[in-house]
Amino acid sequence: MPNIEDIMKIENKEERMNAMRQFVLQHKPDLTIYRVPEKTLEAFKQLAKDEFANDYGMCLKALMDNVASFSVILTFLNEIEMRVARLENPNKPQEPKFIKTLGGKLIKKPEVNR
Repeated sequence: MPNIEDIMKIENKEERMNAMRQFVLQHKPDLTIYRVPEKTLEAFKQLAKDEFANDYGMCLKALMDNVASFSVILTFLNEIEMRVARLENPNKPQEPKFIKTLGGKLIKKPEVNR
């Protein structure tokens, strides 16, 4: 089976296009991820098996679709936590437990011992 370099050397334009079509059809998009913690990988595989018939692509898509929802939920929970803290301690100002980055991601604010 020819590789891309071999295909690009084909002089006849029609033959080259046909060879490229065949190459693309035989090499569907793929994703390789390194350095995934073992427990995370196993949890991902189990989710893909249970909910997506071992379709890792659709499992990843579903997880990515929900990232924005999780961010909204974290913001909402942080607001509730601040309101409860204000009701319990009306004289003590409360700082948010999460910081929103420029990209919109919420990260847990580090605890400072005072």
